Amino acid sequence: MTSEAQKRRPSRKHRSPSQANSGATSAKPALKRKKSSTSQTSADAPTPQWPAILREAQQRFGIKRFRCGQKEVLEEVFRGRSVLGLMPTGAGKSLTYQLPALFLPKPVVVISPLIALMQDQQEKAQEAEIAVEKIDSTLSQSQVREADEAIDEGIAQLIHVTPEKLENPEFLKMLNDAGGISLLVVDEAHCISQWGHDFRPAYLNVGYARKALGNPPVLALTATATEQVADEILDSLHAKNAKVVNAGTERDNLHFSVYARSTPMPSSRASPPCSTRKRARASSIRPASAVRTSFTTG
Repeated sequence: MTSEAQKRRPSRKHRSPSQANSGATSAKPALKRKKSSTSQTSADAPTPQWPAILREAQQRFGIKRFRCGQKEVLEEVFRGRSVLGLMPTGAGKSLTYQLPALFLPKPVVVISPLIALMQDQQEKAQEAEIAVEKIDSTLSQSQVREADEAIDEGIAQLIHVTPEKLENPEFLKMLNDAGGISLLVVDEAHCISQWGHDFRPAYLNVGYARKALGNPPVLALTATATEQVADEILDSLHAKNAKVVNAGTERDNLHFSVYARSTPMPSSRASPPCSTRKRARASSIRPASAVRTSFTTG
């Protein structure tokens, strides 16, 4: 890689083995910043330098152009504003925080509900040569210390945590002592409204964690949210003035089709053919005896 982002490489002294193997780098900021500008509505907000941003997107992620909603969300993030991104599955939501992590002066903290999701995002970030840390219950004490040191030394650009981690005052203090964060990301943000009270109560405290971190801009991402759910998300995050970017829910690569049958279905609980990543549950599908329903991805 020959971009300017390689000119400043962090020390590998405290980097975890997985990062050392990935060759994670720090990127040169591509924004015109004014140190005195902290307000999200300030006229002095930094102006995104799109040629440099797109160059990094091409070199690190193989992206030739942004998908629907991505640039709109990135525009708000790079200008230091809070935003709620409603983007369908497969629309590239992770790029809207992975790419800023290369340019923003402080780390980007990402809250995820599932350890498997965090692991997947960590691996993708490492492939893109982003200095990433993941802190969850699967780590040993020595691995947690290595991650803490990477954060304390200012090496980590992207930090994946569970919502419960942000309930830890010591962790919040460590982030503040290290200089704070540039962006707080809430992935699967619908959990705040739809599942928060029963499934993951810690999601309801993310807004207070944000306040403890100095109210950095927040990026909330979800593939599904009604207007009421969207309002609840922003209210809980104390970000009522955030811009909402709605890219819709349509997926061009998803196709539903219905075929007439000349003979009855052998079973009223038959499952349709499915070639998507997620297996259809037969118990939730009850096609009529004279109709066959299927969906495929292109």
